[in-house]
Amino acid sequence: MVVGKLVNSVRGGLQDAELSWDELQAVEKRRRSILKRQGNFSFFRIVFFWDGTLLKMLSSEPLLWLTIIIYAFIRIFAHLDALPEVLNDIAGADIGVIGVFLSFFLVLFVNDANSTVEKIYGISMQCKARVLDVAALAKTTLPRKYALRLVRYMNAVHIAGYVGLSRVYTYSNFFVPINNLNRLLTPEEIERIESIDMNDGEAAYREIITWCLDEVATAADEELISGFVASKFRELILKEQDSFGELFDDEDQSISFAYYHFICFLSAVYLPLFGMSAGLVAGIGEAAYWLTDIVAGLIVVLQAIFVVGLRVLAENMSDPFGDDVDNLSVLHYINFTWKTSMQMMLAKKPRPIEQDTEERLCEGRPPLEEPWDADEKNARVDVSSSAFGAGGSLSTSPSNFSGAAPLWSTDEVAAIEMKWDKEDTKSKQKSKSKSRHSSSDRGSPLVTHSSVPSDAYE
Repeated sequence: MVVGKLVNSVRGGLQDAELSWDELQAVEKRRRSILKRQGNFSFFRIVFFWDGTLLKMLSSEPLLWLTIIIYAFIRIFAHLDALPEVLNDIAGADIGVIGVFLSFFLVLFVNDANSTVEKIYGISMQCKARVLDVAALAKTTLPRKYALRLVRYMNAVHIAGYVGLSRVYTYSNFFVPINNLNRLLTPEEIERIESIDMNDGEAAYREIITWCLDEVATAADEELISGFVASKFRELILKEQDSFGELFDDEDQSISFAYYHFICFLSAVYLPLFGMSAGLVAGIGEAAYWLTDIVAGLIVVLQAIFVVGLRVLAENMSDPFGDDVDNLSVLHYINFTWKTSMQMMLAKKPRPIEQDTEERLCEGRPPLEEPWDADEKNARVDVSSSAFGAGGSLSTSPSNFSGAAPLWSTDEVAAIEMKWDKEDTKSKQKSKSKSRHSSSDRGSPLVTHSSVPSDAYE
């Protein structure tokens, strides 16, 4: 995520203004719609999409256009036969080795960024799940007023934890609107949080974590919950703190800046050289043909898209909490967690258990197959069920196969069944032998309940 923050700082001159709450919602709406495209459209429909694609991102990349312009100028002068003769000597220069090494480093860059996204997505899902775990536990163990306050504190932690991870989600455009909408914190609690700079560091969400732990301690002191339940609450709350701490750790250091600079430097040198080389090789003067120009030009464009595209793709994945449509859906996580936890608070207990009701439900169920029956069936030869007659024996009757010839003769069936009988006999003998050896090795009879003195359980 360090690379992502660096890229955002470079682009900062173009978009210094902080996104508003309405703009965040608009980006999230586009993001969710794009996520639903995969698997719901045909191949050709996917190819011709523009919004949310890498091609749209590449349209503003200067290096891509510089490479194309260099190739175009070379071809124009080649048709006019106005190129310096010295360029003919470097027309056959082999820069393929540079391209191979650059491709290797770019693939590693993308792979590292993708691994970071998968890891951060998993941590975000854990943060969401622990809020819901606390809500379920609070609903079933705490009085309502304690449960409601603990759940709103956990949701406040869930929101405050994302503030400061990137330039996109801030206290003013993210936390304040959500708090005003869902009434998470009281004015007194907001006043305390505002004294802490939520945009700088982890102090704000850790402050609310201590409020959650204090609620659990108060409930335990008043004997509203047992010590075991209190320990479960503390475990979930502290794991929530650890997860957000891990997100901030990953944000602090992900990939070396020297590695990122090396990739950018090689790309900036390689692509213009590649465009120049492709333009010279395509022919000069009378050897220049428009069809060759078009084919070579497509190769240059594809090569530029490949090199620049991999770098841009890795840059976007390196900042998973950015404002691009392919970044993580933080607003969706927040909204889903809040609504689900509040729905859990509104859950109603069913009527008391009744023996007659449970028995009536059991009577209407289909019979269950014993697990050992299934194992015995699977141990047989894997053949069609129609090959077996009544009682599980192999059948040689052609009637089971709609007039087809029998699969086995009578002698073959007898041999197979005899083989099964021998295997069953050997298995029983082995089990008996193991039981005799185990009893002789112990040397003393098993201690039963009746052999233990009566005062041993007192």
